Formats: sequence, C-alpha cells, structure tokens
Amino acid sequence: MSIMFPAEIKCSMCGTVSVHDEMISTSTFGTTDLDTRPPEVKRSTMYSWVQACPECGFAYRKLSEKAAVEKSFLSTQEYKTCDGISFASELARDFFRYHLILSAENKTEKAFWALLSSSWACDDVNDTQNAVLVRNRAIHLAEILMESHSMPKKNVETISLIRADMLRRTSQFEELLEKYEYVEYSEQLLNQILAFQKEMARNRRPERFTVQDAEEYFEEDSDEEKKEVILGKRDELFSQAVEIMIQEGGISITILQRKLRIGYMRAKRLVIAMEALGIAECENGRYKSKIDMENWEILKKINPI
Repeated sequence: MSIMFPAEIKCSMCGTVSVHDEMISTSTFGTTDLDTRPPEVKRSTMYSWVQACPECGFAYRKLSEKAAVEKSFLSTQEYKTCDGISFASELARDFFRYHLILSAENKTEKAFWALLSSSWACDDVNDTQNAVLVRNRAIHLAEILMESHSMPKKNVETISLIRADMLRRTSQFEELLEKYEYVEYSEQLLNQILAFQKEMARNRRPERFTVQDAEEYFEEDSDEEKKEVILGKRDELFSQAVEIMIQEGGISITILQRKLRIGYMRAKRLVIAMEALGIAECENGRYKSKIDMENWEILKKINPI
C-alpha cells in the first residue's frame, strides 16, 4: 500500500499556497515495465511525483524548491503551450512543463525522466498520439545522455535499453533493429531484455511489456530438451558456432546472434550444447572454448557433428 500525506506547499515562484499529496511510503508487486515504469501500487502514486501551482503554472518536483529559472520563463509560449502539444492529461502536461524547466537548468538526465513520466501519463488516458510525440523527444535526450562521458556505465546502459523500448513503442521497428544490431550489455538480463525488444520489433508489436514478459519469453529449456542436446540432436549451425567461439577466444549469446544472424533462443541453445558436451565453459555470461581448432577438427572426425 501507499501512505500519502496532504501538505500545504508554498510556491517558490508566486507565493501561492496549495495542497498536494506527498508520499510517505509505498510498495510494489510484480516487475517493472521494460521502460522501468514501476508496478502497482507505486504505479498509482505518479501524480505525487510532480507538483503544479494552480496560480502561476510552475511545475516542479516540489513547489517550495527554488528553480534556476526566472518567473518570466513560465510566461514563454513554449512553456504555456507545452511547445504546441495539447495534452489530454493534466499530469502529462505538468511532467512536460517540469522537463522544460529542468532542460533550462541543464539537468538533462532529470529532464529525460520527467519526459518519460509524461509519456506514461499519456498512456494512462490512451493519448496515443501525444505519447508518441513525448517519447520521440525523450529518445533525443536519451541519445544525448548516451554520449555523455560523465554518467556511470550502468546508467548509460539503462538509458540505452529504455531508448530501445521507446523506439519500439513509437513503431520505429527498423531503426531499433539497425541501431541495436551490435549492442551488447555488461549484464545477461539486459541482453535478454534487448533480445526480447528485437523479437517484438520483428513482429511489429508496439505495446507495453514487462521485465517478466521478457524473462518468460526466453524460459530455460526443459530437461527433455537438454537431453536432446546431450544425445546429439543438435543444430545444423553447431559446428560453425564452435568455430566462431574458438576463433574469437570466447563468445556471448549476443555475439553468436550477431555472427550467425539468428534469434536469441537458437543462440542460447547452441551455447548450452557446447557447455553440455564439455567444449565450452561459462564465466560471467561469456562462453570460453576448452579446445583449440586442431582438437576440434580431430573431434569432428571421431564424432561427426
């Protein structure tokens, strides 16, 4: 459950006092969306993540906080009209205005998250057209952040993966597949989520998915399927996959996908087969060869693959 407390907040821009719910605590049940939107019940507290003054229209995380912009900024055409976007949701509008202020303060990362929240608010009222417009703006900010050298690698990878989701949610399927053809992350779960994004892009599916959807899509093979691997009922690309591993000095599922131009599950079964047969060993998501090319050629003659 979420515990909210109504508080009187004085606007730092105009001095107007208004009442806003402030979140004391909340909880979540389930997994996040692929763009990191939290599940319930925290999901329903989004209205408390931004406060808007009913008098001057100032939108900020907390109205009592002083922003690094002048009050005159609130009178600009860009701010008043949300740069020409007529939102169906006041919450989406408030988050968008918050992002404009953050951008003016050169707080690009926070502006990105405010834009993403604005797109979620659009989703909640089925404002599809504006959800696409806002996500396209967020994609632009994501690309700026991805080129930043000041962000930790983990943050950059998170932003990159969210950009992939936004490209898919805006039906930019071919661009997603092109931009992420050679992308590989440092964590296997992130690579699995990206593989799922690519599969959904190939299937032209722009709808919302969760991390659980991605995990269940690539469930572990059954015991019977693993037995088939050990018994030799292997993929026709198995020999080629082994040779790539030996030549590269080691591979990941993502690299094998790219080299052989195959799907995530097929690449995964290939490396499982290598491991089951004692040809490879896995270390932190990377499969290293336990044999060299000469021994592999001998092994193939003894037991044709």
